[in-house]
Amino acid sequence: MQTPDALNEAFEQEGLPPLRHGIGLHCGEAVAGNIGGGGRLSYALVGDTVNMGSRIQGLTGKFGAQILLSEAVGKKLNAHHEFEELPPTVVKGKTEPIKLFKAL
Repeated sequence: MQTPDALNEAFEQEGLPPLRHGIGLHCGEAVAGNIGGGGRLSYALVGDTVNMGSRIQGLTGKFGAQILLSEAVGKKLNAHHEFEELPPTVVKGKTEPIKLFKAL
């Protein structure tokens, strides 16, 4: 499997535009279900875990990363993945810094 950087290099050699995306990964408990009423139901995921994933995704540009993950996700992955540990970072809505990792 090619890394995003290797894939973009191959695209560049073929004269194609690079792929750019930002993905934030976090894990934990969340509430999932239909929310709303009066004919306006919507399936959604809510909770601190979902918010944290969104906040982490919002930091991808700051760190020049396509994929960032929290320490909670990093602990669940095996050693076959390569990550760069980033400086502890405070995310919006939190007071304590969290450990983040950049997928290589």
